Amino acid sequence: MIPLLDKIKVRFQRGRLARARQVSFNFDSDGVIYSSWINGEPEIEQLIPWTKIEIVAAFKRDLYAVDLICIAFETADFVYEINEEMVCWAAFVGEIATHLPGCLKAEDWYQAVTLPAFKTNWTVLYSREVASNLRPGS
Repeated sequence: MIPLLDKIKVRFQRGRLARARQVSFNFDSDGVIYSSWINGEPEIEQLIPWTKIEIVAAFKRDLYAVDLICIAFETADFVYEINEEMVCWAAFVGEIATHLPGCLKAEDWYQAVTLPAFKTNWTVLYSREVASNLRPGS
């Protein structure tokens, strides 16, 4: 009988297991830099300008034993998702409202998303349409 680890190794070599995707992000005054790799090979690296972000929402994913807090942001072409386990998370959550006028600050949404546990708690943080209607002269 082949030991379990040998079986797993054979499956990897045959390409039977799903490709491992890794995602990271960073941000600056121009926008969000979103990058992904599959099996260590670059897949995409894209700058999403702040001006192209239409909607931002926070929510939780139920991972059975724990929750994972996530933020999704939508452009006209795609929906991107980041989560609290990513490196720039704390800085992003702290600064997103400075880059998207009208976006809720973390202290205004964090508790609504985190409680109660194991619920999605979808919360819209920013909508370009709503924000533009709030601007003087709009």
